[in-house]
Amino acid sequence: MQTKEIKQKIAQFTKLPMDSITDDKEITELVSDSFMLVELLLSIQEQFQIELEQEDLEQVITIGELLELIEQKLFQAENHQFEVN
Repeated sequence: MQTKEIKQKIAQFTKLPMDSITDDKEITELVSDSFMLVELLLSIQEQFQIELEQEDLEQVITIGELLELIEQKLFQAENHQFEVN
């Protein structure tokens, strides 16, 4: 599980202390505008080599929900890699 790594990325991007990145915190409380949110999501996608689709993100409100989505995408990517090899 890469929860700590993902939270570090969010803290680094938002320039907020790590302890303020809690699972129940709404993403909009941490990211000031939609452009910044897009930049954050692109950065996460690049770092973790996953693809976050618009429809996946529509139901994501909290950091915890975002973490669950990213973990799910990482799991899918790992399983897909084993299927290909």
